[in-house]
Amino acid sequence: MIVTVKYLGTELYEIPQEYIISDKATLKIILEDIVNTLGISYNDFRKETTILVNNDVKDDDSILIEGDVILILQVLGGG
Repeated sequence: MIVTVKYLGTELYEIPQEYIISDKATLKIILEDIVNTLGISYNDFRKETTILVNNDVKDDDSILIEGDVILILQVLGGG
């Protein structure tokens, strides 16, 4: 199964756009792979981002299915 990952933020992260996943793969499995690739802490990454799956906020233990779109939004400050 294939899921799509999109990243919107100011950091220049090189994140793969497609992942091949197994049945019952969770969002956390994909996110852990991404942070390992980037060489950053999982907890720091989660504090700095909002994650949507098909435009809905999901828990890390959410099961992914074929065709899901994971959107990683970097939290931006402002005022």
